[in-house]
Order: sequence, then C-alpha cells, then structure tokens
Amino acid sequence: MMNGRLLTIEKTKEILGDLYGCGHNGQGQIDSSNTNPVKSFIKIIENKCKRAAAGYGHILAIDEIGELYGWGYNNSGQVGDNTDVHSSLPHKIGTLKWKDVSGGNQHSQGITEDGYLYGWGYGGRNGYSSSSIFVPTKIGTLKWKMVSCGTSHSAGITDTGDLYAWGVNSNGQLGNGSTTQRNTPTKIGTLKWKTADAGGNSTFGITESDDLYYWGYLHLSPTPLESTIPVQYGDSKWKSIDLGYGQCLGIGMDGYLYVWGNNIEGKLGIGSSANYIADPVKARSMKCQFAACGEGASFAIF
Repeated sequence: MMNGRLLTIEKTKEILGDLYGCGHNGQGQIDSSNTNPVKSFIKIIENKCKRAAAGYGHILAIDEIGELYGWGYNNSGQVGDNTDVHSSLPHKIGTLKWKDVSGGNQHSQGITEDGYLYGWGYGGRNGYSSSSIFVPTKIGTLKWKMVSCGTSHSAGITDTGDLYAWGVNSNGQLGNGSTTQRNTPTKIGTLKWKTADAGGNSTFGITESDDLYYWGYLHLSPTPLESTIPVQYGDSKWKSIDLGYGQCLGIGMDGYLYVWGNNIEGKLGIGSSANYIADPVKARSMKCQFAACGEGASFAIF
C-alpha cells in the first residue's frame, strides 16, 4: 500500500523488474544528485526488485533474491540500518530474506520468507515496543501472509486468516472496539481474511468470502464512515482494496475498478469536480489488473 506517502513508488504484485520513483526528494532518495522534486519516473536502484514500499519519505525494496534495501528519511529508525541518519542511497538491511514489506509514517513492517513478522521505527507503531527500534525486530512466533502500514497504525493477516492490528487507534482504526492504542499486534474478531489495507484513519479488509469491511474514520459526504469494529460495506464481492489518505480503490469480482472517498484535485480519476464521492463508482469501462493510491494520486493498470 502507499497510504498517505510523500512520494510515489510503483507497487507490484509478485513480479520482477526495475524500480522507478518520482515525487518528494528531500533527502535525495529518488535522485541522489540533488534534493529537488522529481517530476518524472526515474530508475532508483540497480537491483531488480519484486516488492517495494514508500513510507513518509523513506523507501524499502526487496530485490530478486529476497534481500531488503532501505533509504530516505530515517529520524526514527524506519530505514532499519541501526542508525537515525538519513540516506539518499539504497543500502542493504541485515541478512534476512524477505517476501513482503510496508512503510508508514516513521515505521516499517516486513515479513521474512519463512513467514515471520518484523517491525522497526517509531515506538508504539512498530508492533514490538513503545520505544523506537532501529533494526528489523521479530514480533512473536505467528506466521503471516501479509502486512500493511497506514499513517500511524498497521494491519496484518496470519497464514491462518486471522486479522491483527496495532498502533495509533484514536479513530478506532484498529477495529478492536476501542480507541486505545495498542503497541503490539491485537487480534480483531473471529472472521477469516484474505487481505487488509491500512490508510490514514481507517482500515478496509476483504474476508475469505470476498466481502468488504471497513473500520475507523473515513470522511465521506454527506455522512462519514465511523466504526471501532469491522462493519460490512455493501453486499458486493471484491478482489482487492487499496486506501490512500481518504480515497478508496477497489477491484470488484467483475474485474472493474471502483473508486470512492476523497476526490480533491480529481485523485479518483472519474472527471468529477466533487470533493467527495460517497459510493463506489466504476472508474472506467475497461477491466483493471491492479490499482494503488498515495496521499494525492491514484494509479491503475488496465
């Protein structure tokens, strides 16, 4: 996911290719020769990559042999190199092999090839401790199939389909029926899940029966979505969901992309001048293979 990020990185499925980036470049993390904004995609790491994640100014990438690289803003250890020093160049993080990685606002989460969850960065968000940690640190003994960092919270699904969440919870975005912060993974309900995506102040997830649920706070007009527990969103079936900072992109079981939520500056891509779209709208008449969004933009492969 690329929720609320200050820069945009192409998010991939399980594919292999060159990693390109653009946008905010305050530490030279996109173009190490300067700190000016990068307005067109440029190649940013020599290694072929199979996964990449953009946090609030830091970048994480998994190369073709499963090694993790990090760079960019690092004030809370979110790069994972055992320092708090910003870096403009990708450098290898530890010796573990990785299959998934996600970046948030000063925190990072990753899953190793053997299925274990690791966290690093800002205390209370990293999933391990109320204190900041500067290297990837193993969280418990559960095995995981995916993890998603939001702005200041995270959600993950174990290999048995159980949903866990942790971090800031001021809007009920963890889904555990409270607004109390949880510093370590907390199990959410009894449903079985296939994916979840953490956004700004909300989280959406898709169950193993392909139903879409939401929790937390999502500003819609005229009525926002608000809940401290997962609530089913309509009766449609869904393949995927991706949240930005207030906008939602979902691919239905019919293969079409549907968008709703925050549309300021037209980031839902439907040609509307409305600031908010309350209900899912088909974005195009073409079927969609992949969709992702950041704070101010959305992307899709048709």
